Amino acid sequence: MVSVYDIGSFRGAARFIANWLNRTSEEKYDYIDFYMGSFSKADFCDLTPIYELIFSRLKQTGGDWIFHFTQMGLVDFSNKTNQKPTNLENYNPNEALEQELKQQEDQKAKDAFKEQLEEINAKERENALYKPPPQVVQAYRNVFGKFPMGWPPV
Repeated sequence: MVSVYDIGSFRGAARFIANWLNRTSEEKYDYIDFYMGSFSKADFCDLTPIYELIFSRLKQTGGDWIFHFTQMGLVDFSNKTNQKPTNLENYNPNEALEQELKQQEDQKAKDAFKEQLEEINAKERENALYKPPPQVVQAYRNVFGKFPMGWPPV
């Protein structure tokens, strides 16, 4: 039986691991002990040994890791379900039509931008195939003897 857990973002996952170990270990950990997000130090130092330590502990527990390629996305915070009811006394068909046309234009612009982001993400995934794997992926391979699910990012 395989259990799958989503323990959140890099920080959330790191905090989850630290809290769990703090309950079961004499040593005390902070989330930064397990944080695996990209940060500036990764650009000029090799974090592979740290990632290998984390993956070896994960492997000891029978756990596994799935790689998710970083992508840009668009979040739409507009709330279309919470529109105000039409007040028939003050209803103006021209204003209503103008508002509807503006919403349609806005949606077209959002859709076009999403399409651009998808193209950018696809190019980045393809470019990644011609570069060495990120440090964290290589560390996983060093510990588990294979690439993680999700690599290469196709």
